Amino acid sequence: MNCPRDWPEPIVRVQSLSDSGIHMIPERYVKPPEARPALVSSLHDNDNDNIPLIDLGGLLDDTLRESTLRHVSDACREWDSFKWEVIAEYSAQVVRLGGVLLKILSINLGLQEDFLQNTFGGDNIGACLRVNFYPKCPQPDLTLGLSPHSDPGGLTFLLPDQQVPGLQVRRGNGWITVKPAPHAFIVNIGDQIQSDLLIGPAKELVTPDRPALYPAMTFDEYRLYIRTKGPKGKSQLGESLTSPK
Repeated sequence: MNCPRDWPEPIVRVQSLSDSGIHMIPERYVKPPEARPALVSSLHDNDNDNIPLIDLGGLLDDTLRESTLRHVSDACREWDSFKWEVIAEYSAQVVRLGGVLLKILSINLGLQEDFLQNTFGGDNIGACLRVNFYPKCPQPDLTLGLSPHSDPGGLTFLLPDQQVPGLQVRRGNGWITVKPAPHAFIVNIGDQIQSDLLIGPAKELVTPDRPALYPAMTFDEYRLYIRTKGPKGKSQLGESLTSPK
């Protein structure tokens, strides 16, 4: 690498500038006065100020375990490591929305409206929050952010980036790029529900004329199955419908 323009990422450009032996910062890197680093003399530079330092080895000593746990708890609370209220409220609202959709799905299946809600755990129904970040790819025509797959859980509520469309759904033999609507979730219906309970067709839906299409299995068994096979659209779901446990 001979010059900053050979690589698109700023950190590499800065490294290149540093390696070149410059003595003055290029103008484009100079911050306005209000955004420049504060002088040390203006900070509260008490020699006793520091982040919490905790010896976790105390967890292995019965005489120190309780005090070590307390120190960890205090550090998390005093240094704002547990700012969970917003996420908790967000999760509660998503779970509530999930309950509405489960009721609709149950009714459309001809089941009691609380059937799927109870299958998910009833009042103990839970949710998992995950945030995905896809960095810039130098050759997006050669790869995908994620291989084609179906979600292995129950319901997925996706809050997409409205400025950067990337989600595609398969319809027939082609793929449709999803155009996100402002302030709206995209809902994916997943393949399974819980990790430790046996999952199978609803008994109310199985008759001699309409037998079960797939064997009962736990979500953990199904998850192990798809992780072994790898993400490949919904083919792993089709295979599990026809394969014995």
